[in-house]
Formats: sequence, C-alpha cells, structure tokens
Amino acid sequence: MPRTILERDEAIHRIYYDDGQVVHACDSSLMHAGPPVVLTKCDKHVPSNQEFTLEHGTIEITCKACLARAV
Repeated sequence: MPRTILERDEAIHRIYYDDGQVVHACDSSLMHAGPPVVLTKCDKHVPSNQEFTLEHGTIEITCKACLARAV
C-alpha cells in the first residue's frame, strides 16, 4: 500500500529567494507535469532555479512582508 504524505521519511528544507534587494521566505508546490512552482510568502513568483536551500542552519529573511507571513 502506498504511504501517505504524512508517513514519508522526507527531510523538509526551508526555501529562500534573494532578489538582490531582500531575502524572501518561499513555499513550493509540485506540479503534475512540470517543475515545482515556487512563490515567496509575499506572493512573488520565483524565477526557475533561483530558489535555494541551506543544508544546515537558516538564513535571515529580510523581506518584511515574508516575515509577517512566515510561521
């Protein structure tokens, strides 16, 4: 039987985007027939392959709108 998303043993990585002015917090969605869609928490589209993660630790989010919406 396939495991549900809550049963998977996957690491969760925070996703960031640096637009050259501020660092944004991001969310990602996997699409059925394409690459993941990445949006900042302040609802800006992230250009393909411009998001990044950190293997260890976190980075300071400097976008005030993303900070207000980050959980």
